[in-house]
Amino acid sequence: MSWILGAFGNGIDDHFSISLKRLFNKANISYEMPQFVLYSGGIKETCHYDIVSKSPAGGWLVSGIGIDYDGQDFKLMSKSDWSRLLNPFPHNKIKELDGHFIAVQWDEKDINFFTDQLGLRYLYFTEIGKGRFAFSTRLDWIAKLNKKSMINFKEFGSQWLLQNKLSLESTVTETILLSQGGRATYKNNALTLSNQPWTPSANADLSQKHSVSILNRLTLLPLKEGRELSLGLSGGLDSRVLLSILLKSDYNNWSVHLLHNRESADVKIAERISSELELDYQFFEDKLPDVSHSVALLREYVGYTRAVFPASGFIATQFYKSLYLQRKFVIDGGLGEIARRRYLNRLLLSGKKALKKRDINSIRSYLELVRAQIFNGDVMLTMQKGVDSELDAFLRSMPNLNEISAENWLDLMAVRTRFANVAALEQSRADAEVETFMPFAQPAFLEILFSIPVSERKNGKFIKQIIKKSKALTKFPLVKDDVVYPYSLPALAFSLYSKLRHKYGSIAVENTTDLFLTRIAEYVQDTVTSSAVKDCGYYDYDFILKNIDAYYKGDKRHG
Repeated sequence: MSWILGAFGNGIDDHFSISLKRLFNKANISYEMPQFVLYSGGIKETCHYDIVSKSPAGGWLVSGIGIDYDGQDFKLMSKSDWSRLLNPFPHNKIKELDGHFIAVQWDEKDINFFTDQLGLRYLYFTEIGKGRFAFSTRLDWIAKLNKKSMINFKEFGSQWLLQNKLSLESTVTETILLSQGGRATYKNNALTLSNQPWTPSANADLSQKHSVSILNRLTLLPLKEGRELSLGLSGGLDSRVLLSILLKSDYNNWSVHLLHNRESADVKIAERISSELELDYQFFEDKLPDVSHSVALLREYVGYTRAVFPASGFIATQFYKSLYLQRKFVIDGGLGEIARRRYLNRLLLSGKKALKKRDINSIRSYLELVRAQIFNGDVMLTMQKGVDSELDAFLRSMPNLNEISAENWLDLMAVRTRFANVAALEQSRADAEVETFMPFAQPAFLEILFSIPVSERKNGKFIKQIIKKSKALTKFPLVKDDVVYPYSLPALAFSLYSKLRHKYGSIAVENTTDLFLTRIAEYVQDTVTSSAVKDCGYYDYDFILKNIDAYYKGDKRHG
């Protein structure tokens, strides 16, 4: 991510500043005053900053990308645009912006912090000693600064046992998280903080045509501002929608990029589309660095992503730097499932009664995700209790099902939980390497989307109406979970088709993870036998040892 690290309050001396600087290699921005220090790094395009010398003296910093929407058109926020919003005092309009960002504004009396509406960027705070606070986009850095911090297994439980975390609370003790629609203020030696879970406006335009127009304008925004654009193209529906918009536009300064394994069905279909339509495209194949570099990248990646994604996930993210050097602005179909009404469908189809009754045990069963049971019984019990407590609090925070359709209720659940607790991690990490945003994950689009009748959104109906405008795209099959299926196949039919293919057909097996684990085998063995792991009271050590031993003896199910 274009990261932020700083501190404010009492005791911000040279010694403490040095402890902050040890956490990073290089900062693009450094601001140091007796009671306030601020550092930031990443690429300059996703970090804006200014110092105000005239009274009231102060300054501001923004990390990320802001998008201004005036009801007619969109604009990428420039430094001067941010200055008008933040200097000398924060303007209320900051709460209405699209995009993903953290904004910090300070003067002689106050320090103010803001995050975007959907929580796609976030900030952690911790108090170290009385009246001295540190803050950062990196939770691992905050944990190193506050020696009292440890994993809060009650909060970590939903992240590990469910599809994603439900609350906007930190998974580490002694820390608080500024996330969705966040606002924090330090004033009179006290810090106040609040998050505002996203809610669609009741006054949104009911026109499907308007929603298509919004998505068109968001997709073409970088091109409108004279940038070269690269679309991440896969074999799925969501990126194909954006490709349809590009094909129907008058712009030609765009290209597409394909990722990962050329033998996968996903890449084969995307490459077929690119070739047959004579698109300007490039392919970035997953590459495994040498062992020492792999370990360094792994540690950095885990620090960014907080154990939400597999540690080997860094392998698929190395292409961003190449696109940045080409001066490309990147978009992709991330979170496009929201436009197809594809989130939490199992809960919708089989658990609607449980939702209406707010039956926590039943609802939990539809949200569970199997991960390796590496923790001991006591920790598992704490996490399970935490899940039920968190789920109960979340259900209480949501609208009553008598006031909103079950489909919109579940989509709102996805926006409030999955956007902020999963998608935000990758969006934040990417900000350090390239300019990028997700057209589907913008409040202006979501506002209209929630007003479209569910019958027009489900089964990809709304999405396919856009793709139909580029008829050539409808002749190519689709890919999901490496299963190739006809473009015209309905969603329910695909579910059955996919199950049959997985049971009886031939599905390509992704071997990147196996190659990676083989390459770092010595590091894995050294880590599991280290005292830090052996003596840790949280783990089921025998289970971990048994599974690692079985994997390296050839049982790849344990990878």
